[in-house]
Amino acid sequence: MLLFSVSTYLGKQQKETFQKTESRLGQSGDVLKLTNRFQRNFISMVSGLRGYLLTNETSFIQTYDSALQDNKKIGSELATFISVGSEQRALLEDIIQLERYWVDEFAVPLISSKKVSSISSDTRGSFNDLYRTKLKTGLEQDVQKSLQKKFHEFAQYEYNFRNTMAQSLINFMNITHDISLYLTFTTTLIGICISIWLSWYISSRVKSMVSMAKAISDGDYNVRTMADGKNEFNQLGKALNQMAVVLRNTISKISKQRDELDQFAHIISQDLRAPLNGITNMLASAKNEKSTKSNSKLRDLLEDIEGEVLNVESRIKGLLSYASAGGSDQYKEVVEVEHMLDRVKSYITPHSGVRLIVQQGMPTLYTEKLLLEQVLTNLVLNAIVHDSLHDVEVCVFCREEHDMYLFYVQHIMAPSEDPSRQRMFLTFTGMQDVYQFEQAGIGLPIAKKIISERGLQIKMSIEPGKRYVFCFNWPKNEMNEAHYQHFSGRG
Repeated sequence: MLLFSVSTYLGKQQKETFQKTESRLGQSGDVLKLTNRFQRNFISMVSGLRGYLLTNETSFIQTYDSALQDNKKIGSELATFISVGSEQRALLEDIIQLERYWVDEFAVPLISSKKVSSISSDTRGSFNDLYRTKLKTGLEQDVQKSLQKKFHEFAQYEYNFRNTMAQSLINFMNITHDISLYLTFTTTLIGICISIWLSWYISSRVKSMVSMAKAISDGDYNVRTMADGKNEFNQLGKALNQMAVVLRNTISKISKQRDELDQFAHIISQDLRAPLNGITNMLASAKNEKSTKSNSKLRDLLEDIEGEVLNVESRIKGLLSYASAGGSDQYKEVVEVEHMLDRVKSYITPHSGVRLIVQQGMPTLYTEKLLLEQVLTNLVLNAIVHDSLHDVEVCVFCREEHDMYLFYVQHIMAPSEDPSRQRMFLTFTGMQDVYQFEQAGIGLPIAKKIISERGLQIKMSIEPGKRYVFCFNWPKNEMNEAHYQHFSGRG
């Protein structure tokens, strides 16, 4: 802005210089016009004088007098244009004095003598003697030559002044042009430097805040960013630093509460298992008594009690599984879903009539293997446990949708079952006395918890023919170098 102010000032100065030059050149033109008019009037005076002397016609005297009066006005007007003490003013004064000298010493005596020459022969002779004397002295020619020289010098001075003014104006314009060019170049250079500095400053501050946000997302809540000053970046930096402090305190409090809850859950489970083990031992002792062996009703009752004890123990295990599901950070690895489901098949081998059908060409992912395995295993086992038919058929298949894989787990419902969409995901709902799969009753809440914590979705629908269909999405673009090498190796 300062540089542009200088440029504006120079433009103003140039405009004022143009105006002054224009005014002075106009004045110079007036001076030249008046000088030429003065010179023409003097010539008219000489011609009028000669005409009057030769013809004695009064019209020539009138021309002479008119030119003489006009020159007096011109002399006064020229004096207003020319500064006192200058060489040109001295020339003007010389011209006026020469004209007066010519008028006083030559014109006036001749005119006076001519006017009385007609009175007598003596006056005529006096006029003729005077006229011959003036001509012989050469006064008129000397004065005229001197005036012509003075007029030429006076006009040349004016022409020289005009040339000087024009050259000065050209030089000033060139200087102004060069300065404007330098100012424009300097302004552009400074503007580029300021832009680069601002870009660097904004970019560095944004990168610092992005690094801070990334560090916070990675779990480092002690990170800080520069927040000195009062501009918007520093205010944002202060807010981020304050947010990091709040997050650190909140996460620390949450971690402490989570550890306390985990510890509490394990303590409660141990406290419950101790009396359950005691009850189991007492039931075993009671079943070995002779009176118990002979009483079938009592033996059946003891077996029912033992089954309920096992059911309570399975609930405790389910509670611990739910509390730890998805809670810890899992590392990613290459997972072949088809091989994973083959392992799930091995879990259900002891159940006759249960068939697990897996779609061919299941995808290979780079993801948290344990979490995906927990979700698929719990959904498959839940289908087996909730199906009361003898011949159980569970189908697992998937399809691609944008950047996700949609996995489906489908099985036939028992005719007597009528579940609702909401109750299927409630914790501890619908547990069955299935000893081989003690955690199956809590499998759906575990699967829902894992998927929800990853920001994904799981849905259930009932198709015609009493079929449960569970559908959940899983990202397919969690690629890294190991995953790339794995696929490249497979060819």
